[in-house]
Amino acid sequence: MNAGTIGLIAAAVVVVLLAMAAIKIVPQYERGVIFRLGRLIGAKGPGLFLIIPIVDRIFRVSLRTVTMDIPSPGRHHQRQRRVRVAVGR
Repeated sequence: MNAGTIGLIAAAVVVVLLAMAAIKIVPQYERGVIFRLGRLIGAKGPGLFLIIPIVDRIFRVSLRTVTMDIPSPGRHHQRQRRVRVAVGR
């Protein structure tokens, strides 16, 4: 193998790595917010899109609804004792 062949293989490897870093896939329940050099470009997705690997940064934002149970706070009685209050269901 001569120097030209090694250089060609190295260049091909670099191109493949850059292509892998540039292609982004965002699922249906997420959006990708893109910043270029720290400035907001916009929200993209869902789907497949390209970014500039070194210049752009992508942050994924989930659009799924998060539900949590909130415990009953209770009420204070005349003598400031804590009294449990049943929440109707």
